[in-house]
Amino acid sequence: MKHLQGRALVTAMCIGQIGNLLPHVVVPAIMAQHLIPLWKLSATQAGLMASAYAVGYMLSVPVLTALTDRFDARGILFAGSLVSGLATIAFGLFADGLTSAIMLWGLAGAGFGGA
Repeated sequence: MKHLQGRALVTAMCIGQIGNLLPHVVVPAIMAQHLIPLWKLSATQAGLMASAYAVGYMLSVPVLTALTDRFDARGILFAGSLVSGLATIAFGLFADGLTSAIMLWGLAGAGFGGA
């Protein structure tokens, strides 16, 4: 497998980071106006959903950081970005209430931990 180098690597990593950071701000931005009324969430439930991202991140970082000592960090970055992106897309397509939102948003946070 050929690895990216130089400018191509930096460009790919920047695009990956943008893709990882956008979901981090998008869901909280739409939560108050759209998701809370749509799913009839209480403030506590909305807080649980929003914190699922941070919990997923918090649980994955120690594991994924340790893995960078054994595996190429670029692979972990790629895998984490892929998981984060797919979980974010799945959130938009399949989340239909508190439970599915917490699971998918937590998975997105865990993916972000790989970045």
